[in-house]
Amino acid sequence: DSVNVARLKTAMATDAGRRRCVQILHESTKDIQTLVLSNQCFEFLVVLLQQMMKEIDVSASKDHIGMRKLMQASATLAKKTDSGTQELLSDHIKGHDIWKSKLFWSEYFWGELVKTHRKTLKAGFGDTDPTLAAAPLRPFYIQIRPCGVAPEAL
Repeated sequence: DSVNVARLKTAMATDAGRRRCVQILHESTKDIQTLVLSNQCFEFLVVLLQQMMKEIDVSASKDHIGMRKLMQASATLAKKTDSGTQELLSDHIKGHDIWKSKLFWSEYFWGELVKTHRKTLKAGFGDTDPTLAAAPLRPFYIQIRPCGVAPEAL
């Protein structure tokens, strides 16, 4: 209904609305490999996320955190196509400018590096690990590839 769509568009125009939407998607998908949605639900999410992507500030770090989580969540949400294959939600947002932002990918990489370092320290492996910098590179590369950004461009 058009009233609810207008409300959602208004919510996506605010930082708090975008964050809450991403939190819900992240919490709903964090322990799931793939979640196949109905066509109606999938198309609704496409419209919602495209509206969100129009509103984000590519240069704002506060939006980068949410976009990392959105990228991960959108890679788990899918619908069945007429040919029987799965179409991922991430396919509908991967052309946005945020995925071409060096600032975004730099923050993503360093955030993953810090998380890896904290896990290493918490596990009691000492404070130096020669493979520490390489640990987040594989998942980082896996995330960056579908967005059409060549790693060497960063």
